[in-house]
Amino acid sequence: MVVGDTQSALPSYSPDGGHPGGFIYATDRAAGGVWYWRAPKRFYGDRSSYYGQHLSFELKQSSTDNQFDNNDIILTGAEEELRFNTTDNPGLQWTSYKVAFDQSEVWINKRTGQRATKAEIYNVLAQLDGLHIRGEFIVGDDIGSLDNVRLGLHP
Repeated sequence: MVVGDTQSALPSYSPDGGHPGGFIYATDRAAGGVWYWRAPKRFYGDRSSYYGQHLSFELKQSSTDNQFDNNDIILTGAEEELRFNTTDNPGLQWTSYKVAFDQSEVWINKRTGQRATKAEIYNVLAQLDGLHIRGEFIVGDDIGSLDNVRLGLHP
């Protein structure tokens, strides 16, 4: 699913051009909001076993003009919201990301505004009901693409 400022709640699919194979993409409405990829329900529930493991994915965007910063990954669960910002926005080609589900990364608790504790990260994963990856990085019309989303242990 796609949530926020896009033309459709359902992503489009391209059978080729991914890294490798097919990928999904969405087109921005440029209505002033920010849109995110929302993981399907199969990703939710008790994911506490992923503490210390990773989320990896690849993004690309149609333009790198007029970039803006925002939360890049949002996890929700246990009545908490944790936010993570990547170092760099994606480029015009596939950009790979790998983010640890632990305190080695700077997850911020929305409620406190502070760096999330081990217990907060674990509790959100134990009751995960939202996983969002930002798809929009520029002010104005754009197309954002996503490929190879994975949770767990992997290189």
